Amino acid sequence: ASAETDLAVGRYLPDGTLDPTFGDDGLVVSNLDGRDDARALALGADGTIYAAGQRSTSGSRIGVTRLLD
Repeated sequence: ASAETDLAVGRYLPDGTLDPTFGDDGLVVSNLDGRDDARALALGADGTIYAAGQRSTSGSRIGVTRLLD
């Protein structure tokens, strides 16, 4: 059996520090149930972060999530 993992995304400021206005002090952790793996990230024109990847429970599923402020 594989261990559960969560999807974690950080947003950084131009000086390299985490952006405290995003998620919990710059980090968002999403539990999509099972093993969550991000395979690609995209940044929208408005700053919205999109993460695409795979979610595995009893079988694999592809998913996309949108992370807002």
